[in-house]
Order: sequence, then structure tokens, then C-alpha cells
Amino acid sequence: MHKLYVYVLFITLCVAGCFVFSADTYAASQTIVISEVQVGTAASASNELIELYNNSDTAVDMTDWCVYYASASSLTNGSKLACFVASGPAVHVFLPARTYALAVSTQFSTANPTFGSDIKFSATLSGVAGHVRVLNAQGVEIDKIGWGATAIAAEGSAPAMVPTNTTLLQRKLQDGLTYIDTDMNSTDFQLASARNSYSYGNLYDMQDVCVNIAGIQEIVPTDYTLDTVGLCNPPPVDICANITGIQITIPAGYMVVNSADCMADRCANIDGLQQEVPIDMDADQIGNCYAHDACENLPGVQVWRPDNFDSTGGICRFSILTPKLTELLPNPTSDDKGHEFIELYNPNDSDIDLTHFRLKIGVSGENLYVFPADATIGAHSYRTFYNSEIGFTLVNTSSQIVLVLSDGTIMDQTDTYISPADGMAWAMVDGRWQYTDQPTPGSENFASVVVEDNESVTSTHLQPCAANQYRSPETNRCRTTALLTSVLTPCKDGQYRSEETNRCRSISAVLSSVKSCDDDQFRNPTTGRCKKIASSDELAVADCGEGRERNPTSGRCRNVAASSVPEASFAVEPVKETGKAFIGWWTLGGVGVLALGYGGWEWRQEVMNMIRKIISSINPDS
Repeated sequence: MHKLYVYVLFITLCVAGCFVFSADTYAASQTIVISEVQVGTAASASNELIELYNNSDTAVDMTDWCVYYASASSLTNGSKLACFVASGPAVHVFLPARTYALAVSTQFSTANPTFGSDIKFSATLSGVAGHVRVLNAQGVEIDKIGWGATAIAAEGSAPAMVPTNTTLLQRKLQDGLTYIDTDMNSTDFQLASARNSYSYGNLYDMQDVCVNIAGIQEIVPTDYTLDTVGLCNPPPVDICANITGIQITIPAGYMVVNSADCMADRCANIDGLQQEVPIDMDADQIGNCYAHDACENLPGVQVWRPDNFDSTGGICRFSILTPKLTELLPNPTSDDKGHEFIELYNPNDSDIDLTHFRLKIGVSGENLYVFPADATIGAHSYRTFYNSEIGFTLVNTSSQIVLVLSDGTIMDQTDTYISPADGMAWAMVDGRWQYTDQPTPGSENFASVVVEDNESVTSTHLQPCAANQYRSPETNRCRTTALLTSVLTPCKDGQYRSEETNRCRSISAVLSSVKSCDDDQFRNPTTGRCKKIASSDELAVADCGEGRERNPTSGRCRNVAASSVPEASFAVEPVKETGKAFIGWWTLGGVGVLALGYGGWEWRQEVMNMIRKIISSINPDS
């Protein structure tokens, strides 16, 4: 029962407190509010007035704030009536605490010339319904009033009443200094008569003397300095305590260490403090360090001396045989692009890197070209560079090429060519520059082949070879004639020398391939040829004579053998071999050999013809 009394008492106090405080407490704006709006008077509907009030205890920066009017049916800001504009750059317009700013129509100001105001606008407020807004410089809405039942954007969706021609809309004042602002136009505004006096001229300008410092500084802050463009600079800070005088910035070539000391940095371009120039590096006059340049005459930094170069006093010179310009093709028979070329030759036993070489093209060397990256020429080798690889142009009129080092030193150059014909290369042949109709990119050069052309204005002629030389039919070059004579080696036994090839060949191989004679033929043992056997009719034509007969096989005549041998009147005795008999047999053999040799000599032509026919039948292509 006791708890019930407590609950009832608590509820009663809450309800009573609500009625007591709701009767006298209102919300108050902390900034600018619209305090009055007059849409017209009995004298003229164009006598319009809008009054603003600083409802706070501090001055408000109203620079570029504007007053807008919108119709009753509009949800937008509407049209701009007037703005509080500053009088100059870096100037701000302020409205002091608890003071008014007044805007009137030009028509009202004209009808009441003694009625002053802060800004003016052209009369446009509706006497039935409408909206007035105040927006800051950023376009943010600060306050708004809507009047008339059709004003759809009034604060709290409840517009204020419509004033008559003798009344205006006035915001309710709570305590004589603060206007009520509950964001409900129907509650905050009331109809009232115009006051007898209005306050204007409270706005004031404030010059910001330090545009680079946040906020507004009416005076230069202590220890700051003002420059000619309105910047306030703070007092200088010595960032190098170990150096005499005040250093506002780090001196050139120094670095800050230990947060207060500045030390000389010998290599400003290298991270970290370099109090000494590092080993293998050099320092320039502005305090930058670079890798030691072994070749000061060559572009770039050569930390190490390049291959095939000697260095003296920092100057590098090419130390081996110079690569040679050997051939170029300025006027190809086809399209020039990708077909013009320049050829070089390396006369050394080692490769040559062309990194430090350049090509100057033109009679005056006006065009300079760099070789491709990593371009090299092998030992005793040729290397061809096309214009698609380097991008040069060889004119068809007159030009020359000079090979130079990157420091401009001339290493080799061609003679000047003049109007080369289509497909004619300009090449080094036999120790001099000449035209040749045999371009040989990447290989040894050949002289031009002579072509008879009666219509040609100019012609090329081969230089005669020396007395001890002859011209090679393959390369068209002069070669030294051999001084020693050659001796033909005799063939071995069982061989013969071919008259066509001058080579030794086996007789047995030839004979083994001899075809057999026909049935009505026989082979002559002397000539090795097949001969026809004489017929019986032919044999009867001629008589062999007394004591001779015709051989039925060969058809030749021969002596008739005796049918019987007469008996001797003495007995047969054996003959004893003697030295004289042995010599006789050798003599008889020698005579036989001579006879065979003489026969071979007499029949040599027939024998050779027979051997050629045999060989041709065996190998038709030989």
C-alpha cells in the first residue's frame, strides 16, 4: 500500500512539472534568425522589409551570406534577393552579437528616403504565401520562414499566418534579447504592427592581415612578419645550432644530424651523410658524387676501362686494329626501306664491341647514328647493318660514311660515291673503293662483272692482272701464278691413263666389263675387238697357195702341217743344258718382249679407242 502512494505521487509531480515548464520555455537559435518580414503596407504592396538578428553572444561572419525568396509551391531556395558582400579581398563582414541587419525593397526606400538599411532588393514578396531563406557563403540554410496555408516548405510544415496590409510577421521575443526559434514557423511568428524604429548599420568590415593563417587576424601576431602579398611569416628558427648565424633553411650541401646540427654532405645525391667522398667515386663542384670515370673523353661514366681501350690520364683510345668500312648499298633495286646496308669488317683476332662507335653519314657528316645495343663484330668477320635496324638514309646522289668514336675521333671512312646505279654497291675491292654489281652483305667483296652495253654512257673495266698473276673465273680476282712446274706421275702396273680425265684406271676392270662377241664374230687377240668370221663363199674366192690352207674358224690362210715325219738315221740323244743355252732363252724372251712392245705401239690408237668404248658402255656418264 505504501509503494502505491509513492508511484501516484511521482506521476502527479511529473505531470505538474510538464505543465509548469511548457508554459514558459522556448528554443533559442544560437546564430542568425529572421526577426521580421513585411510583405507590403496600406500605402503600397511593394513596401517590403526583411530584418535579421544575431541571436548569439558573439559576432558572426556574414561575408557573402544571401537572402532568397521562393514561391509557396517551391521546394528550392528560389531567387536571390540581396547579399552581404565584402568591400575588398581578405575583408570579412561581421554582425555583432545581439544586433540587427536590415534589408528593404528599393520601392520602400524610395517612398521613405529617411528610412535607412544595410542592403536593398527589388520588391517580390507575395502577400498571400511564400518563403524567405537565409543561406551562408557555402549555400547552407541558416534560417527560413514560410507564410500562408499553401507554403509547402515552411519550418515544421506549419507556416505562419498571412499578414494584412497593416501588419507584418514578427518573431516572438523571449526575454528582451533572445528570439524564439523552435523551427516551427506557426509557433515562432506572430502578426504585429511595425515598430517605430529599426536598427541598421551594425555590420562592420574586418581585414584579415594574415591570409595564410587559419581564422581572421586583425593584427599581425607577435614575432610574425607580414610580407607584400599578405602572408604572415613566423619568427625564424635556427635549424643549424652548430653554424654561426641563423639558418632558416638547411644550407646547400649540408644535412641535419642529431636534430640540431648541420654537417657538410660531400655527396648530396647519395642517401645518407657522406662526410668524405667514397672510394672509387669523384665529387663535382656542386657536391654530387659519381662513380669514377675511367674514360673522360667517352660519353657517360666508365667505371672500368672498356675492352680494347687504353687509358692515359683519363683519356681512352682504341688499342687494336680499327674496324673497317667495307661495303654499302645506297640504291637497292627494290624498295630502299630495309634494303640499304652498311658493312664493317673486324681485322682482329678478338671480337669488337661497337658500343663506343658511331656512324656519321653525309658529305659533311651531318647525320650521326648509334649502333644497336650489344652490337659486336666477331674476329675476322663481317657485320652488316640495315637501315631498318639503325634508321639511317643513304641518299642516291652523293654521300660518304665516316666511322668515329663517341668522342668524335675518326676511325675509318669511305670515299665519296656519286649517283650509284640501281643495285650497284660501293665497296672496297682490291684496296680501292669502286662500284660493283655483286653486293655481298656480310661476306668478302667481289669486283663488278663486265657487261657490254653500247647504249650505256659509262662502263666499268677490269684492271689487268700482273705478269705473275691470272684472273680466277670463279671470283673474278687476280691470283698469283705458280712458279713450279708439275710432273705427271706414271700409272701403276695393270692401269692405263684416260685421255679424257687424265686419270689412271684399272685395265682388268675394263676388260671384265667387255661384252662377248656375236656368234658370227671372234675377238682379235691383238686389238681386243670383235671381227666377223669369213663365210665359205668368201673362202672360195681366193686360193691360199701351195703348202697353205684356210683356217675354218678364223678364215685366214695358214701352212699345212706335214702328214708324217721322216725317220732319222740316228738315235735320239738328250741335249745337255748349258750356260749358252740359258742366255739364248733370255735373248729370245727379250726379242719377244720387244716385238710385243712394237706391236702395242703400232696398235696404240685402236687399243685406246677400244678401252674408251668399253668404259662408255660401262659408265655412260664418265
